[in-house]
Amino acid sequence: EHPKMPPDVQAGRVTPGFPSLELGQLTLRDVRITHENAAEGEVRELTFAEVNGTAKRREPLQLFLEGAIQRLPYRATMKGGSLEALLEGDSAWPLDLSIEAVGGSLRLAGTLDNPLTVRGFRLDIDLQVPNTEALASNLGISLAAPHSLALRCRIKGGEGLYSLEELAGTLDEARFEGRFSIETSGVRPKLIGTVRIPSIDASSFFQAVEDVEAPPGSQPVTREQRASALVKADNRQKRRPGRWDLDAPFLTAAPLGLFDAGIKFSVGAVVGASFSLEDAWLGVNIADGKLTAPMAVKLAGVPFKGEASLGNDAGVPGVRVSLSALGSEIGELAKLLVEA
Repeated sequence: EHPKMPPDVQAGRVTPGFPSLELGQLTLRDVRITHENAAEGEVRELTFAEVNGTAKRREPLQLFLEGAIQRLPYRATMKGGSLEALLEGDSAWPLDLSIEAVGGSLRLAGTLDNPLTVRGFRLDIDLQVPNTEALASNLGISLAAPHSLALRCRIKGGEGLYSLEELAGTLDEARFEGRFSIETSGVRPKLIGTVRIPSIDASSFFQAVEDVEAPPGSQPVTREQRASALVKADNRQKRRPGRWDLDAPFLTAAPLGLFDAGIKFSVGAVVGASFSLEDAWLGVNIADGKLTAPMAVKLAGVPFKGEASLGNDAGVPGVRVSLSALGSEIGELAKLLVEA
């Protein structure tokens, strides 16, 4: 007579090899980790002012961290499911991770399917950086606009299909929205997406250009002076060492054979400029190693349509561009060009 099998084996379920693993209480204070790179003269430091956590078999995981990275303070909180649910992997495992650092915050909340193998996931993301200048200053880098960033989205993935949905955010005062997905189960990865910006306020940009061109008390910059300055700036760029290699190919379509794509970028309107720009959009389509980019824009009341393409023709990369505004009155556009 065979011995009686445990109930979980009878049900076709294998008990994990370490079901009794638990962390009753973890507490650390004033821990410092330093890494010194003598060759480059760099010293990196990670400190844990406080670490508290528990990871019990049938209770939710909890972990709290507070400290500094390169003297930049951070706080992190992580909440998850139980260790038993993690090891069994037969149900979605909840995860909630929050990080606050350098005046910004990041939160990821959702579930992981079979988290030990990461077969699938669903996470809501909330990123808030109210002052990018403070972030750049603390990191010791130079960061151009925007001065603030906010982003919310949902990412999902599994079985060769990954998506970023319900994307919405702001760059300073400009709002944007969109969605992306990537499929990896085909011959080549395929990226599909849309990004839309309802309105862009360009008044600060044009004001900055005017301030640079004509400082207070100076004479207005003529068209010839502006053109001369652009030529000089271009020449300085070309003379920089390592910028240009005449023997190296400057145009190649080889990367286009690595993936397929269909992406559309659109802007509803640009306000605050001396001209009107509306209904602008650009498509980026990549298939079989060729790129086509249809485009359209209404500039100063004149609608333009066109297309650019890049691909190999008999082994030689080639670019084609077409742009037209057939059958349209160009009164406002002509005025803009004359005054430019």
